[in-house]
Amino acid sequence: MVFYYLADELRTGDVAVIGSEEYADWSERLLPWEQVEEKLPEYLAEVGLAAPEGQVPFDGRALVAQLRGRLSAAAAADGEYPDSDELFIDSDSGVPKLKARRAEKPRKSARVLEQAVKERMPERTLLGIVARTAYWIEWWNQFGPASGNDRS
Repeated sequence: MVFYYLADELRTGDVAVIGSEEYADWSERLLPWEQVEEKLPEYLAEVGLAAPEGQVPFDGRALVAQLRGRLSAAAAADGEYPDSDELFIDSDSGVPKLKARRAEKPRKSARVLEQAVKERMPERTLLGIVARTAYWIEWWNQFGPASGNDRS
């Protein structure tokens, strides 16, 4: 197991071996830039960083600006940590944790929706639910003696 996880960590780059650059050059395994340029617009559209191909031509500067904007927004959220009363670091374990939030009073529209759902939802009994699921999926066949002997 140790070697399995070590190989996985080496593959992803989370672990490195000092002096390993003497044996192989990782950059030789990269795709040629021409192939990257062909596949990049489709990939960026697939991961949600660009519009689908054909709608807007690919613009590298716009992509960099978009990524910088996202990074700045994330950094701004990190910068608010000292002012946050809900986030704290556990002194025993050093793990960041969030305090439980108290729910606000439900809005009037939420109460109206709840009432409408209750009016339209038929009332069911637990026994009726068990009987209906038993009819649909025949789950009672899964039960029997612990020994596996089905003879009575």
